[in-house]
Amino acid sequence: MQLRTRVDDALRQDADIKDLIWGVPELISYASPVMTLNPGDIITTGTPAGIGQVADGNVVSVDIDRIGVLTVNVSTVGAVACSKGGLTRTQTT
Repeated sequence: MQLRTRVDDALRQDADIKDLIWGVPELISYASPVMTLNPGDIITTGTPAGIGQVADGNVVSVDIDRIGVLTVNVSTVGAVACSKGGLTRTQTT
């Protein structure tokens, strides 16, 4: 399935989901220390390259074939630092 990400309507990513850097178990492990995950929650992710930085006030839309589109407004309200180091974290296989 194709995943397309747009920031303020500018296409930033267009890739197959098989190209995800982290698998689903790794994404859940990454997110769970900073928030409570409940059934039905959505964890958005990206592809190996393209998204770049986003800032307060941006609108990000993620579209996956046969699934749909999720659009969110970026906000720094209530933001917390990631305890896992974000970009500095190395991938596990």
